[in-house]
Order: sequence, then structure tokens, then C-alpha cells
Amino acid sequence: QNEAQDFLFIATERYKFCVLQWDAEKSELLTRSMGDVSDRIGRPTDNGQIGIIDPDCRLIGLHLYDGLFKVIPFDNKGQLKEAFNIRLEELQVLDIKFLYGCVRPTIVVLYQDNKDARHVKTYEVALKEKDFVEGPWSQNNLDNGAGLLIPVPAPLGGVIIIGEETIVYCNANSTFKAIPIK
Repeated sequence: QNEAQDFLFIATERYKFCVLQWDAEKSELLTRSMGDVSDRIGRPTDNGQIGIIDPDCRLIGLHLYDGLFKVIPFDNKGQLKEAFNIRLEELQVLDIKFLYGCVRPTIVVLYQDNKDARHVKTYEVALKEKDFVEGPWSQNNLDNGAGLLIPVPAPLGGVIIIGEETIVYCNANSTFKAIPIK
């Protein structure tokens, strides 16, 4: 937040990350931060690593291992603080995104249960408690081909869920609108 330019966050398959900044005066790339986000426990995700950044620049979220969501918070000066894990109930995560316009950083998780049904659920990230708080809404039994989440900026908010047969819009006001794909 409050920076004159954007930064680039890169995470590798070997669980390393860096934050890069372009210095226009020197015409060079600077490394603002770097680190290791590997854990000794956990099974790497089958669906690939997911890295997301809160739209209000409060934290970076990583889904690297089944059942875990790694949080890298920012301090007041925009520097990265120590990373921590939060247990994630959903084991077969297909996509995760941050929602716009939320008081607390809020994620929406698209997941598949053990009966192959797909659902979305939201969680607020409580940074002080280093835990999730039940989010403002959820939606069960989506299109079985649902695989992509697109967060919708304010003033509407919510998320668009792209499936094989439908496109669905959901938000915290219990708005649910499905459009069939022809």
C-alpha cells in the first residue's frame, strides 16, 4: 500500500519466493524481499501451487500443501513479516482468491469434496489469532466442471465461478445468479 509503483511477487515450485522492484533511476531490478516457504510436514497439492495477494495489500496467501494455507503478512511499512500456516479443512482445493472490499482479508475457496461435488466457501483471515474465521457466505453443489474463480471489485463484490456448463455469480448478500453456457 501507498507505494508509487507495483512490485512483482514470484514463488517457485521449490518453495522459494521473492518480491522484486524496478529502480527506474538505475535501470535495474531490486530484490525487496526473499525467503523460503517450505514446510517439513504436508503433502504438496495435486492441483498445483496457488499464490494470491490481498487487494488491500495486507498479506500474501499461498496454497502449497493439502490442508494448509500459508500467510505472509505485511507490516505497516510494507515489509513482509514472518510466515505462518493456517489449517484449511478443504483438502482438494481447485482455486483460491481474495475478495475485494472486505474489512478483514477474506478468501473464497473452490473445492471438491470426497463425493466429487464442488463448492465454494469463504474465510476471513484473522491475523492476530493466526486462524480463519467463518466467512460471510458459501455456496454448495456447483457445476461439476467449476474450476475458476474471478473476484468482482466493489461496488458489487462477490465472485464469478466459471464452470463447464454454467457461469455463476455469488456474493455476501445471498445473491446467486447462474447463467447456462450454450
